[in-house]
Amino acid sequence: MQSEEHLNVAIESSVFYNNSALEALFQSKSKVHLSIRNATFEDNKSFGRGCILFVDSSSFTEVKDSLFRRNSGIFGGVFFA
Repeated sequence: MQSEEHLNVAIESSVFYNNSALEALFQSKSKVHLSIRNATFEDNKSFGRGCILFVDSSSFTEVKDSLFRRNSGIFGGVFFA
């Protein structure tokens, strides 16, 4: 996710199970506000930076009341910032 304008993205009450990605499942780049609440991430894999989230310095990400179980990434584990 990347935007020239400010972009708000919300993920709520969701389950992400047994996914794979070259990079993280979610990439939050410039001017993005990503909010994750009440989500479950289980048995996901990444072959790059971060398994679930790759976040750059010009974005904002918050995670609340979420479960991370048996996820793996080559660089950065669940998060890479």
